[in-house]
This record gives sequence, C-alpha cells and structure tokens, in this order.
Amino acid sequence: MFDDTAAADIRLGDRGATDVGSDSAAGAKLAALMYSVAGTLNPNGIDVPRRLDAWLAACAANGGEPPDDLAPWLPWSMDDARRRALAAPG
Repeated sequence: MFDDTAAADIRLGDRGATDVGSDSAAGAKLAALMYSVAGTLNPNGIDVPRRLDAWLAACAANGGEPPDDLAPWLPWSMDDARRRALAAPG
C-alpha cells in the first residue's frame, strides 16, 4: 500500500535537502514510490498527473504537510465526486 507521507521527507532544489538524483538511494526510493502510486491509481481509473496535482495542492493548502486524513486520496475509499474529478480520460 502507498504511504503518501513518505514523499513528505523529500524536498527538491534545497541545499541540504535529501538528494533525489537518479544515482542516489533517495532517488531510487522516490522512483519506487511513484511507480507504486501509478501502479495503484491506473487500474482504479485514476489519472496519475491529475491526482498528483490535486495532492500537491492539498499539501500546499495544509501548510506544506500531507493532509491528516489520507482516506479521501485512496482509490478504494475516495468519494464519488473526487473519483470523477480525478478520473482518467476515456
């Protein structure tokens, strides 16, 4: 299962931030995390870029932190309105 809070520890472009380059362990973890997200969302009919945009906006609205309640972001527990808003085209 995907844990959205795992991505919260990675900051891009900051000095002293976790290195997420392709040749780093943190970069490999981030890639695995993102493949896991895509592998969960795609079969459930959720558009990955649309969901990522919405997730990042929710984190920004929450002071740069992940939302406290992750259930609305999981394909199997999100409400119909969010599912329609994040649905993959076609």
